[in-house]
Amino acid sequence: MSTTFLSKKGFKELQKEISGLEISEKALILELKEIGRAKSRDDKLRRNDVITQLEKHSIKNLHEEGYFTSR
Repeated sequence: MSTTFLSKKGFKELQKEISGLEISEKALILELKEIGRAKSRDDKLRRNDVITQLEKHSIKNLHEEGYFTSR
């Protein structure tokens, strides 16, 4: 494993990206809470979509930006 050093500008960009992902994650979690316990089929499908987005969103974006690489 190698160490990567970031410039101040690179670090600020990383912080902005992480902040944006945290905001998106909070919005998805709030949406999950609003759906609550899914009773109808549509609610269950929407809930599954939100969970899938939540799982993929943060990891996918960080990989695309090149901040992390898969092992």
